[in-house]
Amino acid sequence: MQIINWRLKATEQLKKHSITSAALDAEVLLSFVLKKSKEYILSSPKIELTEKQMERLKGLISRRNKGEPIAYLTNNKEFYGLEFYVDENVLVPRPETELLIETVLQNVEKQSSLIIADIGTGSGCIAITLAKYLPNISILATDISESAILVAKKNAENHSVINRIKFMQGNLLNVLDNPVDIIIANLPYLPKSEYKKEISFEPKQALFGDNNGMEYLETIIKQAPLKLNKDGIMLLEIHPPQSIQVKKIAKEAFPNATIQIKEDLAKKDRFIIIKR
Repeated sequence: MQIINWRLKATEQLKKHSITSAALDAEVLLSFVLKKSKEYILSSPKIELTEKQMERLKGLISRRNKGEPIAYLTNNKEFYGLEFYVDENVLVPRPETELLIETVLQNVEKQSSLIIADIGTGSGCIAITLAKYLPNISILATDISESAILVAKKNAENHSVINRIKFMQGNLLNVLDNPVDIIIANLPYLPKSEYKKEISFEPKQALFGDNNGMEYLETIIKQAPLKLNKDGIMLLEIHPPQSIQVKKIAKEAFPNATIQIKEDLAKKDRFIIIKR
């Protein structure tokens, strides 16, 4: 079968399963299996696919039809202009989380030698991106999941920053021996009532928290006064409906701090910034 015919057939199959990105997904999977750029796929419509390629693509389309994220099928996700290996052990990096990176870069000089802790590092996308953009900082990357730490280390090696980041397994701020200058975290914050099919393939421990999703956010904020240096900054990604409650908890933990709720590109409350 020619590339163009496979693309049309695959796109229709994906649409029947309510995959809104059907055409793009078909292109991505072709590019992945053929090990060719998307430009090649679009400019070579009459290239014949081999039986082996067809069989592999069939399996990938079947998995995508069931809702498995395209990032898990290709073991790849772009984040802040960098490519990251991802699998079912870690959350797929979201575009809105890139705003955490931008916020840090806005508050830290490039040649700064601060100590930053990335809590719940997952794929390592936050810690590794900061290591790439801030060459003199020291970074601690923690996660409660050993499997996630292994994925993060793999990505750190791929981006040649493995010697710049200290990886530690542990729960929230309990793993930090000494206070740090910046705490940054994208922790599980969804209420369990918001379970949806499209996130069913991602690790539940990286998505959901008890107490209406507030479990980990409340704990880390209450731990932070003993783990954040004077003039330190804490940045947390949050669920928009939690913003008022999170800000109240932050004011109780840091009564003299400057506390700001920051919106994402969709104008939803997405981050809390605590400046000590």
